[in-house]
Order: sequence, then C-alpha cells, then structure tokens
Amino acid sequence: MEVFIISSEREFMRFLRVYKHDFLNHLQVVLGYLQLKKPERALEYLKEAIEEVEKSGSVMRLGLPSVAFWLLLEELKQKEQGIIFQLTNDTDFIASEEQEQAILTCLNPFVDEIFCTIGNLPYEKRAWCLNLTGRSSLNLLFTLPRLEGLEWENIFKAKSCPEKGLKLNTSGWATEENYFYRLEFSIS
Repeated sequence: MEVFIISSEREFMRFLRVYKHDFLNHLQVVLGYLQLKKPERALEYLKEAIEEVEKSGSVMRLGLPSVAFWLLLEELKQKEQGIIFQLTNDTDFIASEEQEQAILTCLNPFVDEIFCTIGNLPYEKRAWCLNLTGRSSLNLLFTLPRLEGLEWENIFKAKSCPEKGLKLNTSGWATEENYFYRLEFSIS
C-alpha cells in the first residue's frame, strides 16, 4: 500500500508541475501579445486557454476521484508522446470505492491498448476522444480515427471486466472518418 501511495504522490507532483508549466506558458503568451500591442490576439488566446482549462476542470469534477486522477495522468502521458487525447466529462455518476476500482481495472486495458495503437499511427492521426456521460450509469464514448486495416473492435471485444457489482455493456458504430465505441457501466 505504501508503494502505491508514494507512486501516486510522485505522479500527483508530476501532474502539478506540468499544469503549472502550461499555466505559466499561457501567461507568457498573453504577456507577449500585450507587449507587442496586440490586445485582440491576447484576448483570443485567453479565451482558448480558458476553454482548455475548463475541459480539464470538467474531469476534476467527476464523482469518481481515482478514475478522474488516473484519466488526467493518462492525458498527460499521452500528451508527452505527441498524442492528442481530448477528455470531457458530463456525468454525476457515483459508485462505491470497490466499484470505482473495478471500473479502473476494466478501463485500464482499453486505454492502454488504444494508447499503444494510436502511438504507432502517423502524427496527423494521433488523436482520439473520450467523453464521460450518464446519470444512472457511466457511459464512456470513445472516438477513434478510422484507418484502413485498423481493427478497433478487437480491442473492445477482447477485454473483460470484473463483476464487483458492475455490469458492462459495449456497442460500436462507424462513420467515414471515425469509429465510436460506448462502454456503459451500471451498478447491478
């Protein structure tokens, strides 16, 4: 248990350092535009920065703190690898600690496999989204790039989820540009 806590503390400090660095970069860009007498561009940039911070803030409001922290660390890890990982939250789903751990246990292999697969794609295709929604259940909508020869459905079919009072349903569909997969966790 202590090893996990120390590891989490290190990850948390790393997370804070990166967000502090990003925040300072935003302030320096705004300062630069103001020094160049470009207040319109500074205002435009500030609006973009606010939108970026609000997206991260939505995940921080997730009622599953371990899942939220893990997802934010995943976002950081993927950003460091040149992967655009858009993460949004619009749910107030709450579960017990045991169920939250089961969600993490189930979700980790999906995200790891997506991360590995996307990391091998050309840079212009290294982007994906995860939207969290739902009230009585937790719905995770994955938006993944559609490329010839890429079989996303294998990732979602091959993984299993521990029971722990949860039920998992998966579904998927495609458009010309993207694949969409929905994982639904409900308390059984």
